[in-house]
Amino acid sequence: MSSPTEKLEREAALFLRIWPIALLLLVTFGNTLYVGAKSTVVTHSRQAIGMNERRQAEQRLWELG
Repeated sequence: MSSPTEKLEREAALFLRIWPIALLLLVTFGNTLYVGAKSTVVTHSRQAIGMNERRQAEQRLWELG
């Protein structure tokens, strides 16, 4: 049976091996996931209103200056 100190040392060694890989994955794919999600939201919000609603909004903005 291992002592608590040995167990802690094993967990620390495992953490030191895993965190660089996790950081690399986050840096590599994190921005891609954010951009993909952002572009999906923009696409849906542009499609959410029709031409009539857009003309009404533009008219109202024109009236407001």
